[in-house]
Amino acid sequence: EEQPDITGTHMVLGARGTMFGGWDYSADVVWSQEKANNLAQDTDLILLQHALNGFGGRDCRVGFTGPAASEVAGVGNCVYFSPFGRNQLTNDPRVAYNLLQPTASLSDVNHLLIEAVVSRRLFDLPGGRAGVAIGAQTREEEIVVDYDDLVQSGRAGFRGRSQSGSGDRRVDAFF
Repeated sequence: EEQPDITGTHMVLGARGTMFGGWDYSADVVWSQEKANNLAQDTDLILLQHALNGFGGRDCRVGFTGPAASEVAGVGNCVYFSPFGRNQLTNDPRVAYNLLQPTASLSDVNHLLIEAVVSRRLFDLPGGRAGVAIGAQTREEEIVVDYDDLVQSGRAGFRGRSQSGSGDRRVDAFF
């Protein structure tokens, strides 16, 4: 199985200091992006069923409605697949076509965070210093995921059915 190809970028920009009147400040901007290209092998359940019925192999003419009228189960270009342990070493190698098909998914995830805080110590108490802080934060997130036709159809035996899509959200906070 191939490893996913993941590219990530993370950038942070921030400032901290003291302003007039003894107020401390901090301001930060954080941006990150991750792109992933996941290529993997999976079992196409329809092709597997054809191989179990004797219509396995790349050159066996099988369409969406089933085998061509001229094809005969287990004859010529069409081979059987047996999933039983004692037959694993004797299955025709051409049936591997029916067992593993390439699948692909692409994802793109983006995050943006902006926050600012001002604070000041006010006075001392027996248990420590008292202070005040005022701040705000906004966070934006976005994701886009694209699955290939095999995964979207639900025919992938191990990945299951997944739909392509996208979404985003924004969260604002104040204190």
